[in-house]
Amino acid sequence: MSILSKVELHNKMSAKENCLVISPILDDTQIGLSSIDLRVGTEFKVSIHSRRLAFGVVQEDLDTFYQTTYRNFGEEIIIYPNQQVLADSFEYVRLPQDCSAMLMTRSSLQRIGLSTSSLVQPGYAGTLTVPLENKSNIPIVIKSGMRLFQLVVYKLRLESEGQSYIEMQDSKYIGNTSPVISAINRDADLKKLEKFVSE
Repeated sequence: MSILSKVELHNKMSAKENCLVISPILDDTQIGLSSIDLRVGTEFKVSIHSRRLAFGVVQEDLDTFYQTTYRNFGEEIIIYPNQQVLADSFEYVRLPQDCSAMLMTRSSLQRIGLSTSSLVQPGYAGTLTVPLENKSNIPIVIKSGMRLFQLVVYKLRLESEGQSYIEMQDSKYIGNTSPVISAINRDADLKKLEKFVSE
C-alpha cells in the first residue's frame, strides 16, 4: 500500500471511473499534502451513564447507552474526560475498489487529548461514523462543522476482489447518513462461536 499524495488525491477525485468521492469540499485547503481534512457533522450520539454494571455486546441493544443530540453548524458540544461521543463526517465519502483509508484526529486536536482512529474499507460509501474520545483530564469543546479529522487514503497493490464493501452481505455499516452505534452483536462470527460451543 502507498499513501496518495495531494496530486494523486486530486487525480483520483476527478477520475471518470473508480473515482474517490468526497462531497462537499467547502475549502480547497482541506486537501493537504497527503490527507484530506473532514468536518464533523451535526448529529452526535453521546455515551451516558447507566445503573448497569456492564453491557453484553452480544445480547444488548447498545442504543440504550447513548443519547442523540444535534448541533447547528458553529454550535458547541462538550466532550468530557473519558467520555465517548459518536460523531459523523459532514462529508459523504465513497472509496474506490483500489483504495482503503484511515481516519484519524487532526494532530492539533490529538495534542489536547481528543482521539479517534478508524479503518475505511474499499468500496465504502456514506458519511463516516467517528468515535471521539476525550483522553485528557479536562472537558474539550468542539464546534459542529469544524475540521476535526484527517482521511489518509491508501492505494492497494491489488484491487480488492469480488464485491465492494457496500455489496457484501455481511456489511453492517452501509450508506450511513448519521452516526451509527456498534453492530458487534450482528457479527457472523458470534453466531459461529455460539454454534461451536453448543455442539
